[in-house]
Formats: sequence, structure tokens, C-alpha cells
Amino acid sequence: MNQPPFGGPPQGPGGPPGQLPPGAPPPGQLPPGAPPPGQLPPPPPGGAPPAGWPPPPGYGAPPGYAAPQQGFSGAAYGAVPYPATPQLAWRPGVITERSGAMVVLLGIITCGIYHFIWLHKTSDELREATSDTGINPGVDLILVLITCGLWGLFLLYRNVQKVQAAQRARGLQRPDQSQTVMVLAIATFFVGVTGLVATYLVQEELNALAKAP
Repeated sequence: MNQPPFGGPPQGPGGPPGQLPPGAPPPGQLPPGAPPPGQLPPPPPGGAPPAGWPPPPGYGAPPGYAAPQQGFSGAAYGAVPYPATPQLAWRPGVITERSGAMVVLLGIITCGIYHFIWLHKTSDELREATSDTGINPGVDLILVLITCGLWGLFLLYRNVQKVQAAQRARGLQRPDQSQTVMVLAIATFFVGVTGLVATYLVQEELNALAKAP
């Protein structure tokens, strides 16, 4: 390349000073295919468009994928849905209404024998009315005898919980007695009469459930 005089314009290869190389655009003119000033260049074929450009035709989501629609449910896209709470079947007319005071009195007169019969009978009725297979009256009675009645205190608490769950499923709004029954059952170790009060409360909840439609 020839060296230009000091301060002169550069000389192109094989041409006089100031002459553009072959194929170069004139001064102030963009080369062919170049975007206008301030406009982004077109996306490469088959590639992702630059920021600010809409996707070219044929460019989009991978095959087999669709964007979530309104009311998106994760189950449609492979997510595991939460299992619905099972509703136990209800059979009205199975639970027998009994006088809570008479249940307590018969338990005292029979020295607790009727109390064990009452626990077995009411557990059996509750199981049949709610189709709750978690209640096994025969096993419960054996455990009551083996533990000298201690398991019966737990049954008071368990049964009143199941009774009130069935009440809520039937639309009955009653105060939660499960904690009260649990405290009274525990207090039986110190004040025996509290177990009788717990028995009365459980029977009253059973009576309320027996009236449910």
C-alpha cells in the first residue's frame, strides 16, 4: 500500500487517493441489505429474534406445548393434583337416641358394666352410620378389657371427634366438645366423676347426630 503524503487521505490498494474499493457503497449510502438507521437487523434464519423483534413466521413454542389458558390447572401439565377429601356415606336412622343421664346412671348401678356395653354399641352404630372402617368395635372392646378400662377413656375422645366431623358434614354447627371430653377423660385419674360427665357429653353429641337428616 502506497503511503499518502503527510496529512493526505489514505490511498486504496491499486487506486488513486480518495477512490473507494470495488463494490463499496458511495459515501452516505448504506450497503445492500443493511437496515435503516435506528432499526435492528433481521433475525438469522431459524434462530431466535433479537430483543424487541416479533418472532418470525414458523418460530414459536416447541411442538406439543401449548401456553396455559385462563383457569390453568396444574393437572393438565403433569402436576399431581391434591386429593379431594373423601366424603363418608351417611345412613340416617342408624344411631339410637339415648338419655345421657340414664346412660350415666346405668353405668353407676352396674358398676361400669353398662358403660362398656354402651361404648361397644355406640361405636358400632357410629361405624355403620358413617361407613367409617377405622372404627372396629370388637377390637375396641378387647382393648378396653385388656387395659382395665383405660382404652375406654380414649374411645370417648375418639368417638366424639368422629361424631362432630359427621355433624359438620351434615351441616350441623355445634360447639367443639372434643377438647372438653379429652380433659375430662384425663381428669378421671384424679377425680373419677369427670368420666361420667364426659360420657354424658358424648351421648348428647350422638343424639344431635341421630337427628341429622
